[in-house]
Amino acid sequence: MAALYKVSLGLAILVLIAAVGFCGWFFLYTGDLPKTEQLSEFAPTAGHLATDSCLAGLSFADPSDGIGKPFQDALVSAEPGISFSDEIARTLMCNTLERSARYQLDVFRLSWHIRRRFSEQQLFTIYANRAYFGPGATGVENASEHFFQKGANALSAEEAALLAGLLRGPAIFSPFKDPDKALQRRNQILETMAVRGKLNATEVARAVAAPISTRSLGNTEVKSLPSGVLKALAASETEYCDEFEDDFKKGCEETFRTNLMWRELPVAPRGLPAILVENRNTGFCGSAGCALNLFIQQPDAQFAQTLGKDGEVGALDRVTVLKTITDGHYNIQKTWADEKTHTIYRWRGSRYSAD
Repeated sequence: MAALYKVSLGLAILVLIAAVGFCGWFFLYTGDLPKTEQLSEFAPTAGHLATDSCLAGLSFADPSDGIGKPFQDALVSAEPGISFSDEIARTLMCNTLERSARYQLDVFRLSWHIRRRFSEQQLFTIYANRAYFGPGATGVENASEHFFQKGANALSAEEAALLAGLLRGPAIFSPFKDPDKALQRRNQILETMAVRGKLNATEVARAVAAPISTRSLGNTEVKSLPSGVLKALAASETEYCDEFEDDFKKGCEETFRTNLMWRELPVAPRGLPAILVENRNTGFCGSAGCALNLFIQQPDAQFAQTLGKDGEVGALDRVTVLKTITDGHYNIQKTWADEKTHTIYRWRGSRYSAD
């Protein structure tokens, strides 16, 4: 009897050792997990375009010092218990069932491997550059340009708080769709930032009192470009997307369209509307500048391109529609980024020309 007990105990120990060994091997094994090497692309030393098949679109990945402290402070205040490695792991685990036990186990395993590979600062940078802030706004740099027409390193505290608030629900807290909810969420984050010592009393009072100020031009979730203009821009869109291959093509159409900012001019020949479009796809027209196009609706409801046919690009800072009107056409002033030079396009009766 004693011998049988010893044999059974020995077998039980062997089974336990084997089980522990298998579990340890399975936890360390990465052959069945998504690769983590490509995450380095989202913690660069210099900004560049990056993506993978699990992201909604292209991201312009900033280095950590290109994101700015306000957004980092706002993010940890908006989601104080956030695990960057867990969130990054979930973005890598696309095309899986999120509620399955195997999914949760794989996220846990993948998160552990990610933490071993990257520092905490790198994890923040990777998360910020992969985060989804809404249509056409993958990554904090794209989101900052989309909502505020500025880089992520130039965000104010209230702007950073608004972006951080979007991450919990880009559709729910969109300032375009529901500005009241967006304002409430933003101010809650600002107050949390004050409690955490990230803002002093004067700073938080100013930030909370500031209205939400998103870009003044159109092309948002609730005010999109007319379909006729998109058709007229089809060749430019194709040229933009043809620059990318494989994973980079995913979302390029949405990215291109979302970064077209426009305004409708109330006066045009024969009373037809005109659409002035600024192309701010930096990957398409250069890191410092973008193209300017003017379309006028024709009697057949199509849009004819009047300005920008030559594909001129440059360091565009702002566009001003001048009050002077010639034959139903506005004159347009294009100011360059150095703020020392500008070009005025005047209507000459049959075409626009620069002074």
